[in-house]
Amino acid sequence: MKKLLWIRDSEEFWKVFSVEREARRKQLRNLPFAKKIEIVEKMRAAQPSPHGRLPTSES
Repeated sequence: MKKLLWIRDSEEFWKVFSVEREARRKQLRNLPFAKKIEIVEKMRAAQPSPHGRLPTSES
């Protein structure tokens, strides 16, 4: 991914991006399903809620 930061040409950027994306997909395909679920849960936990803090009955 670091390589993408230094590419100035749009066409070359998308070529490199596609190659790297396919490499990541191939890695994920080889993982057991439980590991994939674990990765998705970590990603969701790291994302902030799009609605901000939801009101609770205590507020």
